[in-house]
Amino acid sequence: MAGENQVVAEPAAEWHWPRTLVSLAFLVLHVAGGAYALVTLALAWFLGLLLRLLVERTLFFRLLHVPWIVIPVGLVLVALLAAVEVRRTLGRWRRHQPEPDVGLRVRALAYVVLACIFVNAFFLSTPETFSGPFRVRFQINALISAAFAYGAYALWSLQLPRLRRVFPDRVRRGLDVVGMNVALLLVLAELSLRVVAAFWPSPLLVTASSSSQIRRDADRQPPGSLRFGFPINKGGHYDTEFVPRSATPNQIVVWIGDSFSYGTVPHAYHFTTVAERELPGVDVYNMGYPGLGPSDYLHLLEDEALPLDPDLVVVELFIGNDVTENPSPPGPARWYDADSYLLAIVWHRLQIMRQAKLVDVAQTTKSSNVTQEPLTILDPWLTDPLLEGPSMGSEVFLQLEARNASWTCLSREGVYPRFFATLTQIERAAGNVPLAFMVIPDEFQVEDDLWEEVGRRSGQPLDRDLAQRTIVAWMNARGRAVLDLLPLMRAVKPMKDGRRHLYHLRDTHFNARGNEVAGRALARLADSVLSAPPVRHARGDSRKPTPPPLRPVSLPFHVVFGDSALRR
Repeated sequence: MAGENQVVAEPAAEWHWPRTLVSLAFLVLHVAGGAYALVTLALAWFLGLLLRLLVERTLFFRLLHVPWIVIPVGLVLVALLAAVEVRRTLGRWRRHQPEPDVGLRVRALAYVVLACIFVNAFFLSTPETFSGPFRVRFQINALISAAFAYGAYALWSLQLPRLRRVFPDRVRRGLDVVGMNVALLLVLAELSLRVVAAFWPSPLLVTASSSSQIRRDADRQPPGSLRFGFPINKGGHYDTEFVPRSATPNQIVVWIGDSFSYGTVPHAYHFTTVAERELPGVDVYNMGYPGLGPSDYLHLLEDEALPLDPDLVVVELFIGNDVTENPSPPGPARWYDADSYLLAIVWHRLQIMRQAKLVDVAQTTKSSNVTQEPLTILDPWLTDPLLEGPSMGSEVFLQLEARNASWTCLSREGVYPRFFATLTQIERAAGNVPLAFMVIPDEFQVEDDLWEEVGRRSGQPLDRDLAQRTIVAWMNARGRAVLDLLPLMRAVKPMKDGRRHLYHLRDTHFNARGNEVAGRALARLADSVLSAPPVRHARGDSRKPTPPPLRPVSLPFHVVFGDSALRR
């Protein structure tokens, strides 16, 4: 029997493994959150200049006049909140106490993660074009948003006992139900869009993984829609209606291209219209739309061009994206990029369409049934490119040009064999119909100052004319008619600022001056092939008459255009 003064030890606290593991999991979460906030703080401070520029360009910060230093201070507060939560969860874990409200905390964490993805995909991701990519341009933005998202969760977790006292159970349950329904709605919307995208060729739903037919039809505008006040024809092309040989006494030349076919100038200034004015008795059909590549040109040739029984087909080869079939951005889409979520992609495209519709309404109001002379008054940049504003930000445009240069100015194994295999298929499909190619340079190949900047960004020795030399040599070896626009564009006299200004400002497409050069050159190419003795070879034979050398093109300071935009 124990003595009266004997001390009886209390039983040790029992280990409840599920509860203990839950407490440990929350402890690890807050330790990781605090460490993440500190790492993000260090990066934000190291990239202070970039962060200042981002804050200055963000509408939210500009409206509230918030200085950039608020972001580092906020990250410090997030780290402090994490430290408080680590202390709380560590104490519970040591005492083997279960974490209260586990289900609610897990759901709240899921809501915060979903909100972080939503902010990044919908608001921090920016589109380069309607087709994409849709990426968060600066990774520091995504890192900061994730850190603040964790900070919001840590603050909520710390204040949960107080919130329980302030809000009755009915309100808390209602908010929880709303959160669950919103999360479920977003998930179901994403899944539904993915199912629809697999079967419906819509420009809103096309992605890099969509079938070629869906991609081809995605950017083809519906018949009758207006572009610079000009109605798209029944085939979805930026031209008047195409008629077969039996319905016209003229010779027919069909141009096949991509976004250069849609152009970024009124129809009267498009290079196919310029070429048609230079060629009496010849109809030049402008066939093509954005987002196409050589494999799609083959489809247009077989299904739409050859049924017109043309006298000549001219196929575009744009150095910027045709050689590599529009290379995707480096690396796969990240969890915070809009490219990872079809719902976000659709939202961005709807915003682009809304803005384009506003622009098109303004263009329609100004440009419908207006001849060239009034157009130059309404849009003076048509004749004086120095008056034009940029289409892209400087940094985005330079990134795009540097990416194009890295794909076309460096020798890459396997690129040209695939490209030439597609061109061979185009030749075979054309059969005995005369076929020619026009090689369009990228702007960095024409403007010397842009080339110098691209070279500085590359860090590698780039061969500026590699693509043209390779393509033209292949064409010449096969006796194929080919027009290289690069020497013609370099021969254009620079304007007073030292640049040739043949492309829209930071846009990659021809302005009116560039269209004039391309149109005159296309006319001479077509004339040389059409006037050559007719030679009909067996289907698939590549021997075709080679056009004579083309004279350089020069333009005055103000481009002089023809009289009419209408087809004869």
